[in-house]
Amino acid sequence: MTFLTALLTGLGVGSGGLYIFYLTLIRDLPQTTAQGINLLFFITASISAATVNLIKKRISFLPVIIILPVGITSAFFGFRLATVIPIGALKTAFGIFISLVGVLGLIFEIKTSKKKK
Repeated sequence: MTFLTALLTGLGVGSGGLYIFYLTLIRDLPQTTAQGINLLFFITASISAATVNLIKKRISFLPVIIILPVGITSAFFGFRLATVIPIGALKTAFGIFISLVGVLGLIFEIKTSKKKK
């Protein structure tokens, strides 16, 4: 199961959401611990991707300068908020979020495929 989860995550299927489901359902880790591990995984992958894209000069710095402070601030407040929300509510909110992202992704794909025809 570990190999399958790693393979699917590496291929971009489910990304962090799939990894969190694996950590909570299969490894029986608390939701907050799973999210922390997922965040570390995401940060290291992002650093690798950013390094490659910097070397290949694919990064436009103006959006980075605008988005980075917002991302850091949001991460800080999200962390603080996660420490006061009960675990059950956090799991429910995460499930709703993942479901919403999935539905929106499906709608986007359907609209995109109709435009191509």
